[in-house]
Amino acid sequence: MLNSTLDLCRELYNSMLQQRIYAYRSGKKVNYRSQQNEIPEIKNAFPEYHNVYSQVLQDVAGRLDKAYGNFFRRVQEKKNGKNIKAGFPRFKSGDGYNSITYPQSGFRILDNGHIWLSKIGEIRMFMHRPIHGAIKTLSIKRDSVGDWFIAFTVQTDRKHDENESTGTWNTALEPVSPVGIDLGLKSLITTSDGIQIEPPEFLRKSEKKLKRA
Repeated sequence: MLNSTLDLCRELYNSMLQQRIYAYRSGKKVNYRSQQNEIPEIKNAFPEYHNVYSQVLQDVAGRLDKAYGNFFRRVQEKKNGKNIKAGFPRFKSGDGYNSITYPQSGFRILDNGHIWLSKIGEIRMFMHRPIHGAIKTLSIKRDSVGDWFIAFTVQTDRKHDENESTGTWNTALEPVSPVGIDLGLKSLITTSDGIQIEPPEFLRKSEKKLKRA
């Protein structure tokens, strides 16, 4: 079901991209809202899309719209003198479209070590750390060897210190200052704020042998 959902989303992405290219050549206007509104008609014309959660399909339209937005932004930056490639959105191959997203709902973490996904069902999930805060989105990605990973986007106002024994981590973004690092001979590392890190013992011994030689 995961592979089937991924393939259907990839086909929808390519079809929406083709529609935008054709609309541009024909002088018509197609945007995210219009393509999103056409999804019910697509599901009626192609019944297999009834097996994909509606918000997952809407995310496909949003993903393409974001790719277009990035393209026009880079075009403008290139006009302003920035040395970059514009990169028009490309059609996705089987390996080029490897994730789906539940942007708001349609998923639920169960107490039996599984996760429930709308239109897919229960899947066993190995969580490597507890989740703190309100889950906003869920993305499922297939890697190059066929393994699947789930990434949660959460919103939290609480601060958690990183602790491997408890699995908590610091989710608050602390302001930081840039630090310059210099690699030297007398000190292995010297930072711009005056911290010096000496080389390990085996490197100092090697340096003495080289000097004798």
